[in-house]
Amino acid sequence: MAEAWYNKGLTLVNLGKHQEAISCYDEALEINPRYAEAWINKGIELAILGRFQEALKCVEAAIRLNPDLPQAHQVKQMILQYLGGR
Repeated sequence: MAEAWYNKGLTLVNLGKHQEAISCYDEALEINPRYAEAWINKGIELAILGRFQEALKCVEAAIRLNPDLPQAHQVKQMILQYLGGR
């Protein structure tokens, strides 16, 4: 069931509905809090909305769950670069 919410979130991202996508990732994470990919995508969407501190926490949660996900490290680096450039 978590995957269904995650996939709905991906679809909403493609439609430019970032806040609605975040809500779907939240639903997926409520079902499976260890869903690292949902944490990453939630972080990406939060960053798109300018909510960088929240985004960083999500990406760090994904890294704690699965330190071998290169996308999580890439997204974290981009967020940190943005925060450092402010």
